Amino acid sequence: MPRPIIYFGSICLAPSTLISTQEIDVNQSGLQLAQLALANLSYPGQDSKPTAWSSVDIVYGAGWAAGPIPVEYRIDAGGNVSLRGLARRAAAGAGLPMFTLPLGFRPPGQLVIPTSGNDPAPGPGALTATTQFEAVGDVSLLLPTVTQGANADIRVDGVSFSIFV
Repeated sequence: MPRPIIYFGSICLAPSTLISTQEIDVNQSGLQLAQLALANLSYPGQDSKPTAWSSVDIVYGAGWAAGPIPVEYRIDAGGNVSLRGLARRAAAGAGLPMFTLPLGFRPPGQLVIPTSGNDPAPGPGALTATTQFEAVGDVSLLLPTVTQGANADIRVDGVSFSIFV
């Protein structure tokens, strides 16, 4: 199972570096602390089956709300987060982010992922969107900039990413 990189002071310990105490130039207690942190790492869904779908702790940004099918998330035993549902632009002039993912369900760095949606403002029609996922949990629409009106939906069905580096 993949393990995240652990930062201990100014020393970065990746799982591949934890082969023996002779291979890392740190003091013994620091190494033991890092090994203990890696051995005891836990996250939701690390058992054999994914967690149940949940929309709890999704925080929608200004002018955004849950769509007809709210955004939901889950995580599997390998640390892979899956998303589904719709974020709806509830008001004209909606800001960023669309929503924020809870701790434990965020990517380790910035991801830009194609998504889709529907924007009824100029006339009903499907749109292809580009959505940015940040390590701080913010999920923002990059392209297209949704037009003036409300009720545009952005679909995150099928989006998946790992919580590990």
